[in-house]
Amino acid sequence: ILCLVFFIFMSHFHKNNLIQSFLLFAYLFIHYSLCIYTHALLVLHKSSVQKIYYREMIIPVRCFTCGKVIGNKWESYLGLLQAEYTEGDALDALGLKRYCCRRMLLGHVDLIEKLLNYAPLEKLTAS
Repeated sequence: ILCLVFFIFMSHFHKNNLIQSFLLFAYLFIHYSLCIYTHALLVLHKSSVQKIYYREMIIPVRCFTCGKVIGNKWESYLGLLQAEYTEGDALDALGLKRYCCRRMLLGHVDLIEKLLNYAPLEKLTAS
């Protein structure tokens, strides 16, 4: 009902352009529906969603330049570095020959743990 009232308000606001007001309404409706759906997922399934957020890393899935899949190589790369491989040897062992793909792993800074300190999910589990 609130959405319908908002659409009527927007159609009066854009009297001469009903299509523009409908597109704006559709955009806002979809955006807020996704926000509500995401919030419901966080509240109802916070334990499973929490496991997903903590397990994942934020690294690009593909190389920005050539498009080769590199997202699946991050954990292997970290494992090789823990096994005291040099960066170059680890990248060679993973089969990354192009310098654009090598740059994606060498230049990546894993900030997900620091960003999760400010996530709303942390506040939900703390209360």
